[in-house]
Amino acid sequence: MNNQIKSLTPTNKSRPLTEQFQIGHLDYAEPLSPKQVSEGFFHGKLSYSTVLRLAKTGELPFHKIGQKYFTWRKALEDWRDKNNTVGGDLN
Repeated sequence: MNNQIKSLTPTNKSRPLTEQFQIGHLDYAEPLSPKQVSEGFFHGKLSYSTVLRLAKTGELPFHKIGQKYFTWRKALEDWRDKNNTVGGDLN
């Protein structure tokens, strides 16, 4: 029985689970918070509270996970390209 349990344990513990996901064209390896989007994508030109409000209303491509909102780099870039809005890169 102990051999069966050992065979069920994960073999790849070195990589975080989020690094293993890519669904369609969206890269789920780097979830971003509204604060990170405010500072990184909009270079501080949009406040955290404005980004959070836009996330809650669905104007920005965010997903609610529990009580928090997250988005991904590719989703923001696609949103920017589709809407021809001023934004920045996330580097």
